[in-house]
Amino acid sequence: MLALSGSYIAKRAMEKGLKVAQEVFADRAYNPDGTLVSRKLPGSVIHDKNEAIERVKKMVLTGKVTAIDGTEITIVADSICVHGDNPEAVNFVETIRNNLHEEGIQLKPLSEFIK
Repeated sequence: MLALSGSYIAKRAMEKGLKVAQEVFADRAYNPDGTLVSRKLPGSVIHDKNEAIERVKKMVLTGKVTAIDGTEITIVADSICVHGDNPEAVNFVETIRNNLHEEGIQLKPLSEFIK
């Protein structure tokens, strides 16, 4: 199953022995508790492609993301979500993939590493 990294459901599912891929979000802001900032609030969606790419690289390479208040949150980036309601979503995903490859990060299907 896919679940937000560090979420209650991810933790409970793993405790029960289910296979879980922890998901991070390339284009969303995080609260200090690891939840996503409500879309009703300003700054909840990251529109700047370069900012989002740098955040993804940081999440994948360091296991950290900067919350909306500036604090650092520990996360697990098994899966990266990009919302498809952005007209640039396909281009955005291709750019993220290319940047991760440039960093030497190999992408794999969930079935090869789901925990």
